[in-house]
Amino acid sequence: MKKLLLVTTFVLFLTVIMMAQTITDDEGRIVEFDKPFTRIITLYGAHTENIFHLGAGDSLIGVSTSEAFPPQVHTLPAYSYKDDAEKFITANPDLILIRPFITRKYGGLVEKLEKMGITVVSMQPESVDALASYINRLGALTGKEEQASEMMESFEIKIEAIKEKVATIPEEKRKSVYFETIHKSFKTPTPDSIAWYVVNTAGGENIAHDAKATRKGSTVAEFPKEKLLERGSTLDLYIAQKGAMNKITMETIVNEPGYGAIKAINEGEVYIVDEKIMSRPTWRILTGIEELARLFYPEVFNKVEARAVPLTNLRYAEMMVKKNGVQYFTPGYDIEQFTDGDRTHTYGMYTDLDYETIDAITVETAVFNKMLPVTDSKTFNAEKQLNYAELKDYLSNYYDITDQFDGLDINAVPTEVEFAELLEKVM
Repeated sequence: MKKLLLVTTFVLFLTVIMMAQTITDDEGRIVEFDKPFTRIITLYGAHTENIFHLGAGDSLIGVSTSEAFPPQVHTLPAYSYKDDAEKFITANPDLILIRPFITRKYGGLVEKLEKMGITVVSMQPESVDALASYINRLGALTGKEEQASEMMESFEIKIEAIKEKVATIPEEKRKSVYFETIHKSFKTPTPDSIAWYVVNTAGGENIAHDAKATRKGSTVAEFPKEKLLERGSTLDLYIAQKGAMNKITMETIVNEPGYGAIKAINEGEVYIVDEKIMSRPTWRILTGIEELARLFYPEVFNKVEARAVPLTNLRYAEMMVKKNGVQYFTPGYDIEQFTDGDRTHTYGMYTDLDYETIDAITVETAVFNKMLPVTDSKTFNAEKQLNYAELKDYLSNYYDITDQFDGLDINAVPTEVEFAELLEKVM
């Protein structure tokens, strides 16, 4: 009996050893743990997004005050690195996820939390090359190692699919791009940053390829106005990233003194994009890549192959968004709502849509651009077939409808081909 007890104890000891894991965060902390963390507070939106994407959203007990995605983040308590340590301690977290900026600016808070025995992990990959390591460490911390591996495999597959499309565009037709990150001081991303990975993968040629980082290790580069104007005569697209560091408007850009010499400004090829899908190290940079690809090469990335099959709600939304070249809707930090008459649509309300997919992005884009009617329904019914009567109701919110429906059987369901032909008449 004593021998059996010793063997059992030894087996349990080996099991604990085998389960124990160690990661090193981006500030050099060595974190050892023998089970996944289940009471997590994140103080960076990218951590939140990725944890949800890995399927570990139920481990979150709090998120940062700068959260936009996925929709359910708004149901969780909000925490700030400006809060007192006591607020965090009261919540009894077993892990707090931060990024290096927080340690640099609010090191006192981090020190207090660690003294109270709370595990703190700091991570923020600055390049796509560092993304896999970051996701794998998040997977280890949340017990989602397999999902982390699958996420990165799927990411690479989708990247390759986009690259294959871009490869069909002749080199001489590739678009030159300037990407603005801070307008006032004429800053652009460094060529090794996530933002420029997004631009380059979408097929953009970096006009500021020789921009120098503002300091060692920074992904922000200086690109003097003089250089921009010097190269501006051949610039095809001007892209400005909107976010906390660049609260830009279209008027500010086009009215900037001297910008009249820039080809993209004169031709109206100026676009504002959300930093959350351009620079954050999350799954959604795939959305950012597709967004830019649609702006750069609409003839390829906005192309919709209409089929001789009944038109559905989802295909209607996709065809409308792409054929009209509408930029994808990206939710902000507040709860996003769109009101039409006495009805209000709240972003994320469709329970039958997976908000991690491009389908959900397309549907929400259609709703917020009045391409789809606002209803009280909590379901979207993607496969519901539309008849001409419903189609007329949908389109009348977006176009001036006159006689385009005359002679049509109002109760009949059009095919995608017939809808595409109808669109040519109303657009």
